[in-house]
Amino acid sequence: MVTPFHHDRIDLGALQSLARDLGAEGVAGNLAGAVLFGSTGEGHLLSIAERRDAANAVRDAAPSLPLIFGAGGIDTRDVARDLRALDALQPDAWLIPPPCYLQPSEAGIHWHYATLSDASDRPIVIYDVPGRTGVRLSAGTVESLCETTSCAAIKACDAALRGDLLAQGRIPVFCGDDTAFLAHAAAGGQGAISASAHVRPDLFAAILRLAPTDAVPLAHELFNAVLPLIHALFQEPNPAPLKALLAQAGRIHDELRRPLTPASRTLARQVRALAAALPSRDRVQHMERQHGVPTMTCL
Repeated sequence: MVTPFHHDRIDLGALQSLARDLGAEGVAGNLAGAVLFGSTGEGHLLSIAERRDAANAVRDAAPSLPLIFGAGGIDTRDVARDLRALDALQPDAWLIPPPCYLQPSEAGIHWHYATLSDASDRPIVIYDVPGRTGVRLSAGTVESLCETTSCAAIKACDAALRGDLLAQGRIPVFCGDDTAFLAHAAAGGQGAISASAHVRPDLFAAILRLAPTDAVPLAHELFNAVLPLIHALFQEPNPAPLKALLAQAGRIHDELRRPLTPASRTLARQVRALAAALPSRDRVQHMERQHGVPTMTCL
């Protein structure tokens, strides 16, 4: 989820409206829900007090929506303090990358996640994002972490790592690269933690349901429809294009916390046109019914 701002304060009303919309889309249940304070939510730019207020607001608006809290940073001790400070809010899990910038060894990565496991009893979703951390994880390291710490799943951006983990089939793997979502779903991946899905969660859920079935050509059709929008949403730093699109729909203000800045006008117009061209919700449900696929959302 994005974090809506207005005059550099979290717009709690807009945040609650977004949460209610996700609940209405059916994004709740096993392996489904929302991530707060991830990179899409500008989490590193939010104070502990702001994160408390935002989490409480979302819980009030959508009490059945499972929540993962993003956390992370350079110093493991600071991250552990954040976890202890937010643990009383009872997130369903944490989404935590290796320390950024430092590029620690495998032993250092193990120490990082073991230390954070001691700070909270809640499960950790490892966030493999080499482009932001400078660290590449191996399948062996990930499996060892899931055996020896409270790590229980991974959001994997690296294609090779996703493939290795899916082939071994020992831990839940969530796709961290929206452009690879269809291939991941077809290969048996559990789902995605996706910025693009914020726009049309029903469409991504339909692709996830269809990809492993005999209706895979329909999954390809739907994914090909959304792929140009996915590419556009990452032409400028996330979440600026996504926020521009949500603002054009009247759902939030087009405001980011500095040093992030709003998307260019040209890109904002482009993402709006691409979103408008997506198949309607009714059309997606009709296509699924034609192929005998239940339309219960699970993303």
